[in-house]
Amino acid sequence: MLQVPLDQIIEKIKEKSGLSEQDIKKKIDDKLKQLSGLISKEGAAHIIANELGIKLFEQTSGKLQVKNILAGMRDVEATVKVTNVFPITEFSRKDGTPGKVGSFIAGDETGTIRFVLWNEQTNLLDQLAPNTIIKIVGGYVKENQGRKEIHVNDRSKLLINPGGETIGDIG
Repeated sequence: MLQVPLDQIIEKIKEKSGLSEQDIKKKIDDKLKQLSGLISKEGAAHIIANELGIKLFEQTSGKLQVKNILAGMRDVEATVKVTNVFPITEFSRKDGTPGKVGSFIAGDETGTIRFVLWNEQTNLLDQLAPNTIIKIVGGYVKENQGRKEIHVNDRSKLLINPGGETIGDIG
């Protein structure tokens, strides 16, 4: 499930319904009581939005800006500029087989995000340096220590310096 912060959900409901923040919070509290606390405040807010006929997010296809990337998203497509590349770490899995993980930071005008590459994908890190433009297709987003990360696996594509793509100053 997409992990959208409560304040963003409330803001979207407020924007599209005309209700005050106070009214929305009361509806959320009422829904929590009605469901005996079996859901989170965020879950209650999603239900309220649905009851009001409000779509919290539009179906997105195509390239996303970093600020619009949410934990839980799959098949993410974004074009970003690399700012920092970190060394690859090798490890042994529980079953004893070797594994590799590497990462880099990249962003666009709206912010930065960490990319995590696994196993064979880590070989791509040798081709990356600050200011390299990359396009990710088929990444998936996780949250780690409160920060979003785009994970790149064998089903993802990482295109290095794709033609016709430019990124301004990193936000």
